[in-house]
Amino acid sequence: MFDFKNWEDFLHKLKSYNVSDIVFCSGGRNLQVYEKFKTHFEFHHFFDERSAGFYALGLIKKTQKAVAVCTTSGTAVAEVYPAVIEAYYEKLPLIVISADRPVAHEHTGSPQCMVQKAVYGRYSETQEWGEDLCFPAHINLNLDEYVSDEAMKMDSKIKTVTEYGFRVNQDYSYDSPRKLEHKKNYFMFGPESSGILKDLNLDSVDYYSESLSQISPQKSLILTEVESQFDRVIRVGRVPTCRLWRDLEKSSLEVISFSDVALPGLPQREVFPLEIEGQINSELQSLLTLTKNNPDNNLVKAELSQFYKLKESYNQAEYSLIDELKILIQKSSDPSVKIFLGNSLPIRIWDETPNFIEATYFGNRGLNGIDGLISTALGLSDEKTMTWVVVGDLSAIYDLNSPFIHLDQIKNLKIVIVNNKGGQIFRKISSHNQIRNEHTLDFKSWCEFFKMDYQKLENSYKEVKLKPGLQVIELKVDPEQTQAWEKK
Repeated sequence: MFDFKNWEDFLHKLKSYNVSDIVFCSGGRNLQVYEKFKTHFEFHHFFDERSAGFYALGLIKKTQKAVAVCTTSGTAVAEVYPAVIEAYYEKLPLIVISADRPVAHEHTGSPQCMVQKAVYGRYSETQEWGEDLCFPAHINLNLDEYVSDEAMKMDSKIKTVTEYGFRVNQDYSYDSPRKLEHKKNYFMFGPESSGILKDLNLDSVDYYSESLSQISPQKSLILTEVESQFDRVIRVGRVPTCRLWRDLEKSSLEVISFSDVALPGLPQREVFPLEIEGQINSELQSLLTLTKNNPDNNLVKAELSQFYKLKESYNQAEYSLIDELKILIQKSSDPSVKIFLGNSLPIRIWDETPNFIEATYFGNRGLNGIDGLISTALGLSDEKTMTWVVVGDLSAIYDLNSPFIHLDQIKNLKIVIVNNKGGQIFRKISSHNQIRNEHTLDFKSWCEFFKMDYQKLENSYKEVKLKPGLQVIELKVDPEQTQAWEKK
């Protein structure tokens, strides 16, 4: 193993994968990467590698292209790990370029020197820079001390890669369609970003869907209802957010999945490709066509009536304020709006409130964690389309440094923080306040620190004065009202 010198070839390698953006976390060791490549890529500068990794994921979602994150040596490399894992499970073309001390320093205890190769384990094997990349990719460069140099010149004739290769999570149960016995099926539509599900005819099927499936949300049944009414559950897309999916872990009901990721989401279940040669799996199409369950529309109307009665009684419950937020978005945005839904309670309660907003929905649903959500939304946002990001209070606290540096670049972003005074999702499993990390904080001082416009929504969407550019809207939830709502 030798110290890295092949800058021109490495430049061509990145360009062959259509890389145009590098998220750069400054350090003495990786400064050479910036100096060599500064005229060939758009650099996005961060000081925090964890936020940088998630920002890169947002850029990938926006551009549909590979994006690189570049770190200096030492623990900086490990800070990107959460984003690498998310990229692995979401099949996102993330490249981590880590600068390393010279080879002679390995295993010596030299300052800012650790074993960086294979630091991401099974989620991203360290590759040689000249190899064909398999995403998420990790390229480790052993670099000598920085010496000022001119930026590299690039060959204009570079053959670009037309299809990304991803690390294999697991093999499908079957690679091609097989005949499935027709039964009474309950469909569950989970996250699916390609839009292939949008045109499905679902008039004659019973189903649950969430916003990230790009289908109008339908409320989930509970396990006892599904077990008494159906013979099989068919999941379409990635793992759903609703409680029913977790409860199926303990059920003997047959569950099969059609997904672009070969992971069944439950132990000892089968998973089949969602698409085959660019077309929706014909067996799934057949199951949807032949299922005749006749959904009960009267039940839906009754649930709507109950929702609005509860809203009158508990106007500061989380359900009420999310509904008011939806009205605000509907009145202020055009149909091209992007909505990024944060994990934990926000995405669940969003889908349990009745108003559906026509939008393109995004989220970090690879591992469903709450870190890096605002950073991802920052990478997703652009000047042409309004982007709304809806996150919980603990998620926001986790990502407080995310607006740093990029404030002047944010043109069309609304950050909505659902402040329910802690991790209220844990109420269902623990009565201890400490477990919920309860607090009395608000986010006005955070907005003052970063000079962001602050708005508060306590009862009605009319309280919010929308302005162009970046704004933070804090929903002041009364968790006791939410709990009373749920008991009703």
